[in-house]
Amino acid sequence: TKAAGIAALCAVMLLAGCGGSAGSSADAGAPVIRGMAGDSGSTVTAPGQPPVPTAVGGDGKITVTVSPGTTGGTPTAYVVKVYAKSDDPNASTVYTFAGNCPVTGAAGSCEVAGLTPGLHVAMTRATNTVGTSTWALWS
Repeated sequence: TKAAGIAALCAVMLLAGCGGSAGSSADAGAPVIRGMAGDSGSTVTAPGQPPVPTAVGGDGKITVTVSPGTTGGTPTAYVVKVYAKSDDPNASTVYTFAGNCPVTGAAGSCEVAGLTPGLHVAMTRATNTVGTSTWALWS
């Protein structure tokens, strides 16, 4: 019924912390949802651009380490892309895609294996539930 629905809505609003600062009758006409149970009240934002990743190579592989930027929200994952640089001055493409690897969490490392000898560079971007950062270029 309509009355049961209104009663349920009022119960949910009370549990969510609606009403004025002390629940006074003066504030009763303007409910404000303060948050859900367990919510810290903080606003989640997309991560900012991470710093340039560090990369260590050897034996046909490269290990890339990423960390969060100094602005924006906390990352929950990263995409890391590795490119091989051509030594041929006549090459039509200076950098060619060599592989990628994911990192889960606010920071960490991942490895791309099966690389040919030569110079490799890595780039990364961070993501969370709100959005994705811009790319941090070359290590």
